[in-house]
Amino acid sequence: MVAFKQDRTAVMKGGKLAHITVKKLDISDIHKMSGIFVNIHNENFSDKVKEEYFLNIFLNAQYESYILVKEAEAEETDYEIKGYAIFYDTVDGVDLFEIAVEKKSQKRGMGKKLLNESIERLFDGERYFQRSLECKKVLLEVEENNKAAIRLYENGGFKKISLRRDYYGKNKHCIVMEKYMIL
Repeated sequence: MVAFKQDRTAVMKGGKLAHITVKKLDISDIHKMSGIFVNIHNENFSDKVKEEYFLNIFLNAQYESYILVKEAEAEETDYEIKGYAIFYDTVDGVDLFEIAVEKKSQKRGMGKKLLNESIERLFDGERYFQRSLECKKVLLEVEENNKAAIRLYENGGFKKISLRRDYYGKNKHCIVMEKYMIL
């Protein structure tokens, strides 16, 4: 499940994504995090979820989550979550399970930053270092009418590999895309 609107060049602070970073999710306060994720998810996706949806993800070792944050200028430990990316570990690679940026922060280059940096950080970790090349890939599914997301993924190095007809409902087809990580 993937939500993005058109991703354009950053417009914050002179065209730069100042104070915007991607971090691995620390689930020390999972109830706060799950509430924020629910809000971002529900404003981007037609299928609405409750906190339990993300609590189950956070507590499952197969998932790895990253957050897009705007750090406070004065204090590094204070930040505001602008988006998230969730990956699911599989036998033959990693699925981009869900990715979303809050509506008010879209069209500023944040989706591109979140996608690229979360994948980079994911494969920098020890968890994936020993895998064979064919297992160092990311797969994702996107509705074929979501042109902005498809463009974002193609610009991020993803290739279309398959079409799943009626995957999201009648006449709502899914494009499967993949990206191999050369480390």
